[in-house]
Amino acid sequence: MRLAPNITGEDAPKGKLMESIQLKKLNIEDLPSPPSVAVKLLELFDDPDVALKDIAKVIQVDPALTAKIVSYCNSPLIQAARPIETLDGAIVMLGMGAVRMLALSFSLFNVAEEDGGFDYSAFWTKSLALAVSTQSISHLTQMNPDESFLAGLMTNIGEIAVYRQTPDDALTGSKVNSIESVIKHENKLLGFNRFEVGAEILSRWNFPEAVVQFVKDINQDQTGKQRRQADLSWQLASLFSSADATLEQIQSCKDKFHGELAINEEALELLFAAAQTKWIDYAKLLSFRHDGTAMSLRDIELAAKAKMTEISISHVKAQQKIAAENEKLRTTVYRDPLTDVLNRRAYEEQSSQAFARCCRVKSFYSLLVVDIDYFKECNDSYGHQIGDEALIHIAKLLTSVLREYDNVYRYGGEEFIVTLSDCNQEMSLAVAERLRELVESNPLRTDDKVIRLTISVGVVSTEFANAQSVVELFEMADKCLYRAKASGRNQCILMTQDILDSLNFQSTETIEQT
Repeated sequence: MRLAPNITGEDAPKGKLMESIQLKKLNIEDLPSPPSVAVKLLELFDDPDVALKDIAKVIQVDPALTAKIVSYCNSPLIQAARPIETLDGAIVMLGMGAVRMLALSFSLFNVAEEDGGFDYSAFWTKSLALAVSTQSISHLTQMNPDESFLAGLMTNIGEIAVYRQTPDDALTGSKVNSIESVIKHENKLLGFNRFEVGAEILSRWNFPEAVVQFVKDINQDQTGKQRRQADLSWQLASLFSSADATLEQIQSCKDKFHGELAINEEALELLFAAAQTKWIDYAKLLSFRHDGTAMSLRDIELAAKAKMTEISISHVKAQQKIAAENEKLRTTVYRDPLTDVLNRRAYEEQSSQAFARCCRVKSFYSLLVVDIDYFKECNDSYGHQIGDEALIHIAKLLTSVLREYDNVYRYGGEEFIVTLSDCNQEMSLAVAERLRELVESNPLRTDDKVIRLTISVGVVSTEFANAQSVVELFEMADKCLYRAKASGRNQCILMTQDILDSLNFQSTETIEQT
């Protein structure tokens, strides 16, 4: 089959393969054509009587290609005993098969186009890694070394067509770690995959049948020799051509090489090092982007572990940051912005839980409802700024003498609630009196004023009250507070049966008025 660089859809053969991937939808004819040198070399593959001089004539047309082949002979890849200075000398050294494959491979690296957004440099760098990997294991898979290099090089050629169909990062090989995952991913998105398309492209470009069949079998024969070899090459190439190999990739590579070729980790290390070195040497020869740094498989694994540790630490730090932000938010939501004690919302959520716990463990739970005496007069006489300072002052005093597990809440206005766990009637009243005396003996001192403040406190404990909920307990403490205020303020009233009985006949409004 002959191939012209501007082949049209009418001239190209349409086989059963292309029917399955909708040729009209995927415009293969728009793909870049092989360089003219590659076209002529491919034509020579069909001629069993071709001579080295015929191949030399084709190569010499391209001085850059000639220079690359000569440089190849003098590179660490060959380690020639004497320098090679001419193409004839290179051809004699390499032999017919190697020269044909090498010249064709080197010429194909020029397949690219100016626009379209496809990263041809990255594509060919990765393809070179696949070529080197495929050739490196060819002696283990009984594949012709020269053909294996070319087959590996062209394994991914269909990716260009896939990108043309959907130029999306979701389709790039970097997002998937195995041939199987590539096939499943692209079949799901497009109904076809790069290997299916690649085989058709190579057939149209008149590639050797062995190379075409190699790529075709990757897609069609999931358990066949070609598919298994391609998968091994993919695994190996992904490790030394990727800057961020994962532990999962490394272990997968080890498992596949051990399962398919019975290669242990030590032998794989040697194979990996040889393939990586060859890839770096090729990259230098072809002026591909590469920093020239080689890492052993063990080093790559250690780097992956370090990265995983770093990710874990970052995750922990992120979780800690989220927890801190949540705590800050919780603090904002549950704290009174003026006094910095807990607010009414916090009381309503926390007190029910604390009350239930005390009932469950048969412990006492007490409430103190605290109100600043004559607070309105304080505001009227000194202004709201001093009133705010008075609230802050009282909140600090209340908090200063309580246990860590007791809480102070600003319930609203000048009213506070103190909750006491494991406190009976007598202990609760003692705490209330201590708070009252503390406030009375510590006046608010401003720049030019000393303002004496007092509080009234209503006290109730579950030791006395047969309350079914914290709401009932609060109502009792609140009634005691009103009794304290009605009795002259600056005092603590403890709920007793006599007070409860007498208050049952009075409304809250009546007590407030007294």
